[in-house]
Amino acid sequence: MLFSDSGLPTEVIEEVLQYCALRDRINMAQASRRVYDIGHSQRSSLRFQLNGTTSSIRLELSNEDMRDGIINRPEKCTTHNLYTANIQCYRRVFMDGVSHMDVIMINFIVKCCQLHIDLGGLDGRQFKNPNQFVKYNCKSNNECYQFNFLLLEDAIDSVQRYLFYFSNVHSAVKSFHLFIYNTLTMWDLLADFFDQVEITLNKPTINLNLCYIIENPRFYNSRLFANGIKQIKYVSNLGEDEHGNLLSRYDELMTEPFYKARFVEFMVNASYDITDDVLVRFEGNERLRINYTRFITAKGIARYLQKIFTTQQKYPLDVKINTNAYFSLKDITEEISEEFKFEMDEENERTAKFTNKFEQTFKIDINHGEIILKLNGESR
Repeated sequence: MLFSDSGLPTEVIEEVLQYCALRDRINMAQASRRVYDIGHSQRSSLRFQLNGTTSSIRLELSNEDMRDGIINRPEKCTTHNLYTANIQCYRRVFMDGVSHMDVIMINFIVKCCQLHIDLGGLDGRQFKNPNQFVKYNCKSNNECYQFNFLLLEDAIDSVQRYLFYFSNVHSAVKSFHLFIYNTLTMWDLLADFFDQVEITLNKPTINLNLCYIIENPRFYNSRLFANGIKQIKYVSNLGEDEHGNLLSRYDELMTEPFYKARFVEFMVNASYDITDDVLVRFEGNERLRINYTRFITAKGIARYLQKIFTTQQKYPLDVKINTNAYFSLKDITEEISEEFKFEMDEENERTAKFTNKFEQTFKIDINHGEIILKLNGESR
């Protein structure tokens, strides 16, 4: 059995395990008694990773607009926090057979100048060892620590150290929540880290609140999303530029995990230019919300329903689409295949039912520009 008869000291085996992917460590703890014992030893730095301790991590990335003259000129500093990364780690631990939540929150802030660094918080460069910082400083729950930096590169290095510690030493991450605000500047600098380090074995939750569409293909192809996405919410402020050109290009950029997320929501300003071609790429969702679009037509709805007709739904589908195009069930019927049959509601011409090839029944309701589709016609 792996490591069982190797004769290697425990310290060497721990060092080897540090270089293994999260998934491989957990598998080895299940397959090897020696690794299992290490994972349950109070002296092991990997014990929380291998003994079933789980956590939830929330990472928020944001930055403010940088204006001329802001750096190192305190008298003109109109924005003190140029870049901010916030890590919140919620770890469930057992003490004396009782479960409780262990909470650690750290802000990593790039300040405008030394004066505003000195006003409060800790010098982030002094705390490069996450294990030591957590062991000797994080004694009580719900206390938020602030690390200040002058250089963005120093802040990113610290964020990577603590993310690795929380996800690969402190516990096994059961859920990971990513929030990105304003721009992708900080994400771009963390892209290599997320491609190299396995943060969680499960599907992450994403919230994008940006002032522009993400046009970097590397974001959509990040290893973080390789196992899929549980939930994604777009809160972007999108529309047309000064020349009337569409800003979002979902059909060109988004990869399969983004279309197949279990829960998908486009807020009003993020869904202006979702088209028929984009709509029909969504599949396997439990909830889909498109809060306003200018370009989804009766033909697009017909194509989407046709896909539902030929695909077995894993979850109780709940779809709501708002469009400025007014059409009726009759308009959709004219665009759909002959094998697809609507069972019209005799008392309400806006409502109908249909059954797909897998004997799953759906209810659709169309009221002006609002389309509601539910599996079995159930309200949720």
